[in-house]
Amino acid sequence: MKYFYILFLLLFVAGCSTLENKSEPAIAVRSYFEAWDIENYGTMYGVISDGFKSLEPTAATFDQFKEYAESQGIDEVQVISISETSNDDKEATVEYNVKFIIKGKEAPFKGTYTLKYKKQDNTPGWKLIHPYGDNIDTS
Repeated sequence: MKYFYILFLLLFVAGCSTLENKSEPAIAVRSYFEAWDIENYGTMYGVISDGFKSLEPTAATFDQFKEYAESQGIDEVQVISISETSNDDKEATVEYNVKFIIKGKEAPFKGTYTLKYKKQDNTPGWKLIHPYGDNIDTS
């Protein structure tokens, strides 16, 4: 019986850490970078807030966003780590650490994204409100 409780405790702890790493905001950030790696610009565009799209000229339309993303010259994106650092069910922060491969050279890229849960967006869900540039969706 003692072994059963130890096994249960180990599975519970492992399950909690798995859930922690699979938060919806973290999944959105991961999908953004993984989509970039395979040039799936539709998925990337889908996790950007409508508010950001209305503020940022390079994201005003899907075609403009795709052109901007392609112009970065990124051949490969390797996700090192992604983890949610805060979440109040309306706004979340997610730390990311990725590596861009540009013309065969590695370029580390890490930071924090802020996401908001956008019920009113064309596609509701957790959205990046400031994926790049100076514009921030404050709505």
